[in-house]
Amino acid sequence: MRNNEKGVGAIEILLIIIVIGLMIAVGWLFFDRQQSKTADTTSEQNNSQTNESQSAETADKPDETTGWFTYASPANTYNAKIPDGWNLDDISAAGTDGLWAWSSASIQHTPGKKATVTKVEGGRDGASIAFALVYDYKDRNNFSLEGSVQKIYKTDSGYAVSKYHFVEPGREGMHPPKGTITYSYDITHQAKRVAITHTILPGETDQSALIEKMINTLKIK
Repeated sequence: MRNNEKGVGAIEILLIIIVIGLMIAVGWLFFDRQQSKTADTTSEQNNSQTNESQSAETADKPDETTGWFTYASPANTYNAKIPDGWNLDDISAAGTDGLWAWSSASIQHTPGKKATVTKVEGGRDGASIAFALVYDYKDRNNFSLEGSVQKIYKTDSGYAVSKYHFVEPGREGMHPPKGTITYSYDITHQAKRVAITHTILPGETDQSALIEKMINTLKIK
């Protein structure tokens, strides 16, 4: 009888230990799930707050191109917004559907001053081509896409853009002078192409940031 009593006591103790272990395990699982739900809720709230903050910043930040002059080419091949203060030549009458600026003075940014486009029969005298836009560009037809590819991206309209960067090493008997920087943009849409070049002589202001905003407004027809 005593052996049976001892056996029963040991079994009871073992059952109690098992029950306590199960209770601890169930409690831990419940606690872990609650912690995961809390973490997920906090993460969602943080993400929502971040997205709302980013949206608010975007909404508060004005579009600099909103007030820019919208230029439509005479041949109705493209249109784009031109930065305030710029004064460009439209030389489409000369057989090239494009815009040109022969000196850096023509592309000085002056906020609030509408850009102007002047129709001309040919080019003007200038040390270099500070800016040029050519529609239906063909390599070596107007200006070459020289240099290394700095970046490849897409505009808001989905146009593929390849940006080239070239620094003049100072070739003997050649113009422009050593240190001149040239940015070229090859813009494609289906079978159509637009190329833009911007030349910065030593000491001149780099206008490529404005040009890239202009490119983002480009519509090729």
